[in-house]
Amino acid sequence: MYDVERFKRIFASYKYFMRTTELSREKIFHEYIKQLMDDGYVEKIRTGYYHWKEGNSLNEVELLSYMFPDGILSFESAMYYYGYIDEEPEYWALTFPQNSTKSRFEFKYPPVKPYFVTRDKIDIGVIDTDWEGKKVRITSRDRLMIDALRTRNKMNRSLFSKVLKGYVNDPYKDISKMLEYAESFRMVKIAMESVMIWL
Repeated sequence: MYDVERFKRIFASYKYFMRTTELSREKIFHEYIKQLMDDGYVEKIRTGYYHWKEGNSLNEVELLSYMFPDGILSFESAMYYYGYIDEEPEYWALTFPQNSTKSRFEFKYPPVKPYFVTRDKIDIGVIDTDWEGKKVRITSRDRLMIDALRTRNKMNRSLFSKVLKGYVNDPYKDISKMLEYAESFRMVKIAMESVMIWL
């Protein structure tokens, strides 16, 4: 009989998510993982990623933070978080540095839609917030407006209209911050023409 409590303590020290390399380091070998899965303690999330599910329900936000510590919740996810759109997206929108390895996103769960930006602009207007009890990094509402302006020609027109109206009517918006971010992205003229006329 293997020591379930020992394995549980090890998984707990990794916040209940472990990669294959971490399992090897902790000497939790394949035969143990297979037994833990067969007995319902552990589940395989995707190749190389495992979750201790017994007494610990899978939280997608926590999983995203574990799998993509460099990802920033943005675009559709941020639109939903700030209440600019009503329907929860079917995927998590995350922004990454432009040179990120694209193969990282070739899986079905959790569903992720990656966006990319140059490394010098990745942290502009990013804040820490609470999402479902978990601390996450997310684009601020003012940076979100700039992202929407930057991608307006690729975005569904009705979606862009919702974001624009949502931002204009948002009592927590900070126009000076939005214009500051617009300057960083060389979007001041477009921001003035698209947003400022509604204020």
